Amino acid sequence: MKTIFLCFFFAGIAFSLPAKDTLDLWVMPNGPGAGTAIRKLGDRFEEETKIHVRVRLLDWSEAFAEINGALRGEGNAPDVFQGNAPDVFQLGSTWISLFASEDLLAPLGSMVAAIDSSRFLQLSWNLTHVENGSAVFSVPWFLDVRMLLANKAALAQLGITESEQFTETEFRSLLQEISDREFLNRQGYPIVPFGLPGKDDWTGPQQAAPWIWSAGGYFVRKDGESWVSALLDSATLNGMGGYLELLGNSRITPYSLRENSTQVTQRFAASEQVFLMGTSEIIRKLDIPVSENGLKETSIGEDGILLLPFPNGSRGHFTFVGGSHLAIPKAKGKDTQARRLLQFLVRADNMDRYTRRIGFLPADKSILSVRATDPRYYDLIKEIEENGRAFPNIPKWGDIENELIAMFNRFGQIFRNQDGEEMRTSLITASLLATHRKINLILGHDSGEYEESADTLFIKKVLFAERPFPPFVPKNTIAAPDTVRTATPEVKPKPSFIRILILLGGAGILAGVLFLFQKLYFDRKRWR
Repeated sequence: MKTIFLCFFFAGIAFSLPAKDTLDLWVMPNGPGAGTAIRKLGDRFEEETKIHVRVRLLDWSEAFAEINGALRGEGNAPDVFQGNAPDVFQLGSTWISLFASEDLLAPLGSMVAAIDSSRFLQLSWNLTHVENGSAVFSVPWFLDVRMLLANKAALAQLGITESEQFTETEFRSLLQEISDREFLNRQGYPIVPFGLPGKDDWTGPQQAAPWIWSAGGYFVRKDGESWVSALLDSATLNGMGGYLELLGNSRITPYSLRENSTQVTQRFAASEQVFLMGTSEIIRKLDIPVSENGLKETSIGEDGILLLPFPNGSRGHFTFVGGSHLAIPKAKGKDTQARRLLQFLVRADNMDRYTRRIGFLPADKSILSVRATDPRYYDLIKEIEENGRAFPNIPKWGDIENELIAMFNRFGQIFRNQDGEEMRTSLITASLLATHRKINLILGHDSGEYEESADTLFIKKVLFAERPFPPFVPKNTIAAPDTVRTATPEVKPKPSFIRILILLGGAGILAGVLFLFQKLYFDRKRWR
């Protein structure tokens, strides 16, 4: 009897544990159809290796905490995963240096030759290790690139029919011109110039970074051998001031202070906003029906999208490039099957297949060169290669980014709640100073205390400097009709007053000729 009981006991244990021929893969929902796409790749892997892949989708809002807990043995995964870190998992490109510096990721040096590191975009490959280190802890998977997207039909009404490089001043003037023209979309709803996330959002640093970089500024910078906050540098203040000028402008970004990045994107998709700082995922969605979370039958699908490079500042322009990598936990570092799965996922054919479905660009240069043959992606890929820039690869970046996210959300709150310009200026300056101190403390420095002095007066002077909005003058474009006040191509301009007078005059002449003809006819008839 005891023998039978033990047999059932151990059989129960065997049944409750994952089979040895099963690998756990944790990824995030990276775009339309991402879950289906990654499970199909898992099925292909099983066909090739006879090893089953169990996929767990982590929501982005919870992914860092879940992965962090699993790597430290403090996971809160569902019962089927309880107590187990994944064999392979996705992580944001800025998370790598943190986990690697704490010895939580498996070194992948032995895989570098097999996967051919030279095929990856250098900007992404630089993030596979800790700063100043040589050990590789992740492999780039896909890119998260932010670029200016525009409603093509709306810009056509201004004579802009192809991508143009504007300066920041010209771009501000263009936004003002759109506001003055009071465009309407195909449904007759107002279409506003621009949208930026100003409430309860996590993309503030990504949205503001190009403005700051184009002015020559940074969020943090190297000071000798250590990193320090750069928020109070004059170039950073200048770039951030340009961003805040738009965020708080009720005519150019009228809904920004009440919307997050998801809502801003939805407004653009509904053709109720001309410009968006968006990702390549939107381009892919234009080919996907609404029933599959795409944009094919939507207003923006009808109007079309035009990609523009970020406006030139005093130091040129830069495009934000983030993305995701794949890694293996330190505890699974010697698992040959886990390495086999990672190598399978970053194989060129599989990376191409997956990224085509989700809409993000692959981190593989050879695949990018093929994608560049598609006119919709050519300008975007060119920008990545020539002007791409990522956040610094330092272990403390995650904590720093959290402070920046909170700061940009506070800026939106201040604009929303404070009507007085002087009070807004003081509160934004105080918030900036507080974030500067916190970032320096994270980096191991003491910024000291600031008072209402020459320092804060300088900050206010640069941050809130008046920025010009000269009249918009199109360049390298067709002439735009003066009478059109709507983005709807079918709407025709009303006839001018001069044209009406000409028509009335012509009708009068015709009536006179008919009258004379009639008089001559009856006169002749009477004299017969």
